[in-house]
Amino acid sequence: MKSVGELLREVREAKGITLKDVENDISIRVLYLQSIEDGNYDVIPGEVYLKGFIRNYSVYLGLDPAEIMEIYKQSKPIGSKEEANFKLENNSKESSFQRKKLAKAQQRRRISNIGIVVIILVVALLVGGFMYWNNRTPEQPIQDTQQITTEQQNTTSSAINEENTNNIPSNTNNSAISSNNNSIKVVINFTDKSWTEVTVDGDKKYEGLSEANTTLSFEGSSKIFVKVGNAGAVNLTYNGENLGTAGEVGEVVVKTFTKDSVASVEL
Repeated sequence: MKSVGELLREVREAKGITLKDVENDISIRVLYLQSIEDGNYDVIPGEVYLKGFIRNYSVYLGLDPAEIMEIYKQSKPIGSKEEANFKLENNSKESSFQRKKLAKAQQRRRISNIGIVVIILVVALLVGGFMYWNNRTPEQPIQDTQQITTEQQNTTSSAINEENTNNIPSNTNNSAISSNNNSIKVVINFTDKSWTEVTVDGDKKYEGLSEANTTLSFEGSSKIFVKVGNAGAVNLTYNGENLGTAGEVGEVVVKTFTKDSVASVEL
């Protein structure tokens, strides 16, 4: 029975498609495509990425991804390095989850203790202030009629000036809004490894394998173009708005951010 790589290569060559064409269309590097066709899976960083690349490559060539993945499972040797790495990654993720869960519980306890202390201080201040004002003897200065009249006139004049000042239109908010509309800000948070490529205003700013628990921030004036190889591990924030997860685990996703909208490119 032919291997997954042999089947994919035969179909690609029969359609007259080069590996570079595939890379440009589905954003999987030629290095990884060649490794899949040669059966050299060690080059690809992890079982999750390997399965995602094989599935997307199969769909691109018009093959049934479920059938191709079944062939891959049957051809994979028992106890292979990929399977061992996959198990190791799962164990590492489980340990990391437990550590995060414990840290969150400790943080909640600390916040609760701080809240109790703050409440006690506020109550003490309120009680102390109440007692102070109750024990304070009010002063009743004698003022003549002329002084009272002068103070009333000054108070009325100040109130009129303040009202006129408030009625003057301010351009501060409009300027701030205009400033915010002149830029595009995209923040990428990674919960797991993902190959990533970012182009800002036509200039490629980043390309590489991003690690878990890292954050990338980019700002542009007209367009920001983002490609990710493991959409399920990527959370996107656009101009301060959390867009959530970019897609499914192992899915290759391409998104274009402009001043007015966010668009997904179908692969």
